[in-house]
Amino acid sequence: MKSRYVASLEVRRDASSSPIDAALLDLEIAGYLARKGMTEGAEAIVKRVRSQELPCASSKVVATLNLVEGLLCHIAGLDADALLKWRRATAIASADECIDVLAIVAGWTAFLHYTNGRFESMIEELRNAFELHRRNSAFGALTSRSRMVVALVLHTCRKTQEALHWYKDARGTALSVGDDVEIAALVHNMAWIRVYNHRNALLRGEAVASLEADISRVSSEAVQSYEELVGLASFPAMTPLLRAQNFMLSEEFSSALSILDEHAKNVRSQGLGRLEPNFNADRTYCLARLGKLDNAVEAIESITRSIDESVHVDDLAVLYSRLRDSARLMGLAALSSSLDDEAWRNWRAFDELISKLLGGINSVVHPEQEHGDSARQQ
Repeated sequence: MKSRYVASLEVRRDASSSPIDAALLDLEIAGYLARKGMTEGAEAIVKRVRSQELPCASSKVVATLNLVEGLLCHIAGLDADALLKWRRATAIASADECIDVLAIVAGWTAFLHYTNGRFESMIEELRNAFELHRRNSAFGALTSRSRMVVALVLHTCRKTQEALHWYKDARGTALSVGDDVEIAALVHNMAWIRVYNHRNALLRGEAVASLEADISRVSSEAVQSYEELVGLASFPAMTPLLRAQNFMLSEEFSSALSILDEHAKNVRSQGLGRLEPNFNADRTYCLARLGKLDNAVEAIESITRSIDESVHVDDLAVLYSRLRDSARLMGLAALSSSLDDEAWRNWRAFDELISKLLGGINSVVHPEQEHGDSARQQ
């Protein structure tokens, strides 16, 4: 079934008397297809638009072409190439004051920085998005993606009620145009952060509400159902791996292991290689819980050797906590103690990061408070 969003764009395109406007609507459809994972359709539209003379006549068309090509790079796991395309889009759109293109690019660039752990750059892009909104709320409206990034940061920082406000805003923005792919992304990311916070609390020895595992599982099942309904094909490994996390929280380690064995090996080809050591640590822990972990010391040391600078501090804390618990289950007390030290060193660093993130996001969302504090200090 064709998306209401795409159908609406096609009606507007077919009714347009302007070749440039028609091309821009075609590129909006291409962006939708790219986000959905239907890359061949998106690439065909991009090729068709590039073959016309329109790019020579419209800087906005050129900026939007770079925006869509950046989306295609991002979906292919080529985030460095995506960032380059979006920087070009920003430069071209800025020269011609294409505020709507700038707002879209700012949201996506903020999201890319968020997923890659470049939080200072993320804050700067969000600040840019909010400034565009303040300058021209009609054309520089905060996109659903920008609102979602704010929500994800607040949720990660366990500011759940504030995050829910921004999730609601992001959902409303996507619903207003019928963008089912953006809603799918929103639901998916919400579910991951919920599981993320639950898992992290357990690994840190903190209390978790007894119903939280059931709620997290229902959330992940809803993600899978909605993505199947929409026909989403982008980042196909991540939804099954979300289910694996829920199985682990429910102590269904055989089911979790089955998913990890099938899908964890695919994350690198989807541009998420930094997560591979963590999924290997999850697999090791499942095997330990099932009494099937052979050569435990070798398995654990192999994972620690695979860590590189791309692994984020929170993922390091989780990884060492998983390996700590695996070593403990195998009776390796000295190794478990050493891994526990590494885990808590990274948990403390993550707590410091959370404090900085909250300060940064509040300076964007509530700039008047920051200015007021400065005035009082003076």
